[in-house]
Amino acid sequence: MIATVGVVWAIGFAAYTFVYGYFQQVHLKEAVSMADDPAYPALKHGEKRLHMVCRLRRNRNVYWTFILAGFAAILSISASAFALAYDSSDLLIWAKLGFGGAVGLHLLVFSREILSSVDQMRDLESKIGGSE
Repeated sequence: MIATVGVVWAIGFAAYTFVYGYFQQVHLKEAVSMADDPAYPALKHGEKRLHMVCRLRRNRNVYWTFILAGFAAILSISASAFALAYDSSDLLIWAKLGFGGAVGLHLLVFSREILSSVDQMRDLESKIGGSE
């Protein structure tokens, strides 16, 4: 259980790094410009502003989910180690709950990121003129 949740956490950390790196490369400069300059041209276009606000909100939620999943992984690893060290079935319950929480939260955040990619491809296809 310790190794499994450790691997899941490591994959989650790599995914977080990729997600933030993408945001930083593609959207951060424009978001900062929008925030710092009330006369920023994109603010005149409500739809573009709304898309940025939604993007920021989605990313913030993804980052919080990564944090929660990380804490669940730490709980699982710690409880598993203590359960082994003290041969405690009470701690094993916490280890299992932490394991389920960590894997479940990582599954949630990975699924959400994959779905956002699917949505992006659908939107691009629709704009180009494809049909669903």
